[in-house]
Amino acid sequence: MTFPQFLVVVSGLLMFWGGYGYLRDTLAGRTKPNRVSWSLWALAPLISLGAAFDADADVWASIRVLIGGVVPGVIFLASFINKKSYWRLGRFDWFCGGLSLAALVFWQLADSPLLAV
Repeated sequence: MTFPQFLVVVSGLLMFWGGYGYLRDTLAGRTKPNRVSWSLWALAPLISLGAAFDADADVWASIRVLIGGVVPGVIFLASFINKKSYWRLGRFDWFCGGLSLAALVFWQLADSPLLAV
């Protein structure tokens, strides 16, 4: 394993560790996750991951992006167990959603995943 690959593994583990506390608190009902925010935080990296795979990106370079989408995606799914979770669109949610949609549209129009990301 090369040093950059080692750093990917370490950073991935840190991302999982960071998400674990919030996931635990979500399942225990100690937090009130906004499902809109968590779904957008999962969607944006997964769109980037799709573009990266379309551009034949290095797998090691894509692992962090994958984890960046999976961790919030798992928290989003766990929010359905938490009765305190809610759906609310704020300005930041509209902004993130707009960027995600714009990236998808631009990706299709430009036919270049690198430009879209």
